Amino acid sequence: MFVEKGFARTLVAAMMLLAGPVMALEQGEEILMAGQFNLLSADLAMIGYDPENADYLMQADDTLTTVSAMLPSWVEGLAPEQQSQARQEWSGLVEILRGSDGYPGLLEGYDLNLDANQRIHYDTLQGIIFAGPHLQDAALSDIEKIYLRVTSVVAGYVA
Repeated sequence: MFVEKGFARTLVAAMMLLAGPVMALEQGEEILMAGQFNLLSADLAMIGYDPENADYLMQADDTLTTVSAMLPSWVEGLAPEQQSQARQEWSGLVEILRGSDGYPGLLEGYDLNLDANQRIHYDTLQGIIFAGPHLQDAALSDIEKIYLRVTSVVAGYVA
């Protein structure tokens, strides 16, 4: 258990070190959004790991807010037929995470059903995001590739 936490912390530290250079190079917002979207998965997994930890809830909410600020401009760059699906999946994900119609969301308290449902929306949206032409290996710089791979590994490991 201690080794797992140490490994996760090392991965997070490496990711944070890579995030700075990617931002400094002023690479596309799409790259940063995709990396933050990966990290949202890790944050949500940590809620399932320890639902009572307020720090995990706040971190997930902060990451969700960051992605929410970047996502609309990314959606506008999609083909018209994908825009509708991306908006629908994002709306469903946010509704599950933040709650709606007086019902609490996953960020207000862990629920296995909400966790499973958010995963469906998350996975579908992740497929749309990473299928985009700007996120294909040929279009990425080496630092962008590393950034996306590290955020993906962190998210996969934590999940």
